[in-house]
Amino acid sequence: MKIFFRFGLILLLTALTAGCNLPQARSLVLPGGAGPQAWIDAPLDGMHLPLSLPYDIVFHITSDSSVAQGELSINGQVLATLPNPVAGSNLAALHQGWTPLAPGEYTIRARAENSAGQWGDYAEAVVEVDQPTSTPTLTLTSTPTFTPSATQTAVVGVSFSNTSSPKKVYHGVCTPNQVLFAVAVTPLQNVQAVTIFTRLEDASGANHTAWDQGTAMNAKGNGIFQRSMPTSALPAVGQFNSALIQYQFVATDAGGTILARSPVYNDIQLGPCGFDFRLPNIHLFLVTPTNTPEIIK
Repeated sequence: MKIFFRFGLILLLTALTAGCNLPQARSLVLPGGAGPQAWIDAPLDGMHLPLSLPYDIVFHITSDSSVAQGELSINGQVLATLPNPVAGSNLAALHQGWTPLAPGEYTIRARAENSAGQWGDYAEAVVEVDQPTSTPTLTLTSTPTFTPSATQTAVVGVSFSNTSSPKKVYHGVCTPNQVLFAVAVTPLQNVQAVTIFTRLEDASGANHTAWDQGTAMNAKGNGIFQRSMPTSALPAVGQFNSALIQYQFVATDAGGTILARSPVYNDIQLGPCGFDFRLPNIHLFLVTPTNTPEIIK
């Protein structure tokens, strides 16, 4: 009796062990052959973009086999089909410039195609292009030079409270790669509009780019003016490995006549992806520049 019991117990344990080693083990084998995929790095879903300013759309394509190309579309219309810059690789980052010319909601889609001609599913980001607040039309003089004088610094005693952020930004695919320029102007009096001018200064202080032609800021009420600007829109971005963003606010009346200029600020650091920010002491110019464009009626 004992012999039969022991023999039956051995058979039972053997069956249980075999059961554990067969179907369950096969079910844990992961399926292979993942198809082509894409994802959007910039802009992120839900972002607000400025109207009529160029933006660098960045997306990745990949496949388990080599990836051939990526497709980018805006609101269902193909904007660009971009080949893999490294033929035969299974991962690539692609860039495509885009300038939104009308306010509203835009759906950005990206997808990848592998070397076998198979397209993957769409990656999607929905962004909002903002309608700028109505401001007086500002006309630039044909000569982009300006000779400052003491009376042009603050005709009506206007003061500027600068709250622009963030203080460290990147150019390329890394974030943050946008600057929110923000300033409070007091007292308002005849101030109807504020324009921001920007340029880049080499972190070593040896060189700088030319000033841009100026960008109208959005009036938010109570003397607050803001403008969001991607780093890709800065003048000659990438010219310096590490740089300071110099910028100045110019307040004008309803006719476009200059009422006051802020100091030139350079408290925002700019560098490429992966850059370790270690820049010289940041300082604030207390004099007006000699080469920002003048806005006149």
